[in-house]
Amino acid sequence: MSLSPGTVGVAAASETMMHLSRLVLFLVTALVLTACAVPQGVQQTALEPAGVPTQPPADSFSQLASLSPDVVAPGDASTEITITADDAPLGSGTYFRIERWDGERWALQHHVWHGEVQPADLEGVNDDGYDIEPGEALVEQLPLDDLDTGVHRVGLEMRAGDDPDVRLDVYARLDVRPGTQDDAPALTQLDGSEWRSVVVEGLDLPAGQQIQLTFSHGRVGARVACNDVDGPYDLIDGHLAVDADEVTSTLIGCPHPEGSWDEWVTGLLLGAPTIELDDEDLRLSAGSDTVVFERYVEPTPTPTDPDAPLSTWVPPADYRYTIWGSCGPDARFFGDREVIVQGGVPSDEAAFLPTLLADAETIRADGADVVTVEHDPDAGHPTAILWDVDPTISTDSEVCYGVTDFEDLTAPPPAEPTDGVTIELDRPLGDPALVDTSTGEAVRVAVQFDS
Repeated sequence: MSLSPGTVGVAAASETMMHLSRLVLFLVTALVLTACAVPQGVQQTALEPAGVPTQPPADSFSQLASLSPDVVAPGDASTEITITADDAPLGSGTYFRIERWDGERWALQHHVWHGEVQPADLEGVNDDGYDIEPGEALVEQLPLDDLDTGVHRVGLEMRAGDDPDVRLDVYARLDVRPGTQDDAPALTQLDGSEWRSVVVEGLDLPAGQQIQLTFSHGRVGARVACNDVDGPYDLIDGHLAVDADEVTSTLIGCPHPEGSWDEWVTGLLLGAPTIELDDEDLRLSAGSDTVVFERYVEPTPTPTDPDAPLSTWVPPADYRYTIWGSCGPDARFFGDREVIVQGGVPSDEAAFLPTLLADAETIRADGADVVTVEHDPDAGHPTAILWDVDPTISTDSEVCYGVTDFEDLTAPPPAEPTDGVTIELDRPLGDPALVDTSTGEAVRVAVQFDS
């Protein structure tokens, strides 16, 4: 059977209409299914595309804000925030925000209303919020209220300068990480602490030389002789983990063997040593190398007459001692030295005790914050000479000297021990009659004088 052209046109039009009907039916069905699957008023969340960063962008945080500690464990009670105004005054509302990074955006966890502000004499703190002038800092303790693990930020939006329309996000990073029961409290216990070595295995240090260790604002610092090494740290499975890429060090040229001491301590810190904290003792171990530290507390100087001399010690004509120099770069020397003084003339002028005492007097007269001279309670000679021109700039303004093995070479040798009977002359020299003072009776002895 054959079809005429008119019949072919009608068939084609019918087929086209059938396809259009199927397309309309498909679209209607899709709309109905979508309406049933998503309740009205609920926003759909698109699938997270591949490559979304798990870390928040760097501009989420401000250099004007810092936390101590900035790494905590779930359940830790609090952290301390410090906000410092730079070139322009800062002003804000009355609460802090704690937000958590969910992989895509910052999600508010809760607000913290401000409480007591330190220092107490900071001007501009009132019921309406904070005002911080350039060069001033706001310090406040903030409760943490059971945060989940993850990256958080703590801070607030502040007014920059006098223009209320100029706003500035001032946030510090806070990492909440899981830890063992031993690790979790150690994160907060270590921050702000200082330690001095009492046992060193694996490095031969002279008597009196100590390794200094400090933990502050999430960074660990160490010093043994010439240079300071410093870097961010974490506690992972009982180990002290220091980020080698972020470690900094001073570059003072050190004589041998002091330079090798610094290298040894740096290697210990970067070797992921095990860390144990027990009350007032801290132990770092890596292989056969072990250091045991005692917690160091800065001695409180006893109030004295500001015009009184730091030392009233009168040195003998002949004496010897061992002295070590440490702390900041202004020390006359570093490491251990043995000094012999004969007739008031030292074998080492840089390490001469009277010279160092004169330095301390000069530093005190120039207005140093801390100047201390400690003495042996029995012999009276100096055992330590310390000063700190400005404690706010870490160890760079400190000078420390320690004295050990002091010996007065002019002192008479100790008398030979006797059998307990004391005999004294009771007659002119040459008379053999003597008196035994233990009985009061006269005795006769033969006395012979050798030329």
